[in-house]
Amino acid sequence: MKQKKLSEKELAHLFELSKLELAEGEADEYATQLGEILNYVGQLSSLELDEVEETNQVTGLVNVFDEDNTREGLDHSEAMSQVPVKKDGYVMVKAVLGGGDE
Repeated sequence: MKQKKLSEKELAHLFELSKLELAEGEADEYATQLGEILNYVGQLSSLELDEVEETNQVTGLVNVFDEDNTREGLDHSEAMSQVPVKKDGYVMVKAVLGGGDE
């Protein structure tokens, strides 16, 4: 298989699409590396896969999630009875980001 190297125009277009900046002197190195990647991926098209069964998952698991079930929780007064510091029906905690004592 012929070794492909991206042209400067192709490389510039790729960098523009990906919102990356191409620094001076990097074009040749990236063109070679991306060309090698494309050549490697291109090898996949030469594989004989007619006899290979298609699959979209390999674990055999059907559903790994439990069913969503609701359950009774604490009412507000029960929950607040466990809170060490409260004010006006709210839980009071120390400032996390600073700027206050409460």
